[in-house]
Amino acid sequence: MIGNVSRKLLNQVLDYTKFRPILTIGTTNGYAKRGVIVNLYEEGKKVKLEINQTASRRAGLRLKESLVKAAKLHEPY
Repeated sequence: MIGNVSRKLLNQVLDYTKFRPILTIGTTNGYAKRGVIVNLYEEGKKVKLEINQTASRRAGLRLKESLVKAAKLHEPY
């Protein structure tokens, strides 16, 4: 689980996990855009879900369709 960390540390984690079958999960708004595969963040009183399908495919991971349908989808960068 990746919390609110510096941009440099996040980039190091994502560079390390990019082509490995490691599910990255973040907890900061916008992390899916940065390359985290699954991101949970608060918006008001609700918890929202973002998914980066490009990062998921690059890691060789397949996410359940029901999870993908429930999420806001993002591509990195």
